[in-house]
Amino acid sequence: LVALLVYNAVLWVRLRHRDIGYYLGYLSSVGCFMFFSRCLHQALGLSWGSPVMETIVTIALGSSLAFVAQFARVFLDLGRIAPGCDRVVRGLLVAGLVLVVGALGFPWARTTIWMHIAVGGTALAHVVLFFVALRAWLAGQKQGRFFVLSFGFLAVGVVPTAVIWLLAIPLGQSAMAMMTGSALEMLLLS
Repeated sequence: LVALLVYNAVLWVRLRHRDIGYYLGYLSSVGCFMFFSRCLHQALGLSWGSPVMETIVTIALGSSLAFVAQFARVFLDLGRIAPGCDRVVRGLLVAGLVLVVGALGFPWARTTIWMHIAVGGTALAHVVLFFVALRAWLAGQKQGRFFVLSFGFLAVGVVPTAVIWLLAIPLGQSAMAMMTGSALEMLLLS
């Protein structure tokens, strides 16, 4: 993930393409989610508990949703190719921003519902983006095929893991499926 971050950062600095910038934001927020959800901050000597961890993880998921939605809009040129899909993806962007703002209320909330909404909503959003990319590809957007393939890999790994997590079943090997799907998605789009 760090190599992909550096690679995309260099590309963005050199080319200044908007879609690469949004994708870089997506990679960064997913990296933040992975880092804190796996409690790797403890390796740095940081000891945070609830509600700080729930807040950070939910903000990371919400911002990843916002960045990936904006990336899809620009990369697939949805405003021109599929205006209806563009409105749907703009709704996903707003949903991601609402999750970020809602996560800031964790210290005063007596529930972790925002985190559950973020996990389920982000998983569902990736499935929606898969179908939006398919629609863009069928409308003649050639780069849509890469988006379809990469988000297909991601959905196969993320959706079962999200369902298992939401049902409070031990993750077992499903977390590895999520990481593999995510890595394949990032490699294909980079």
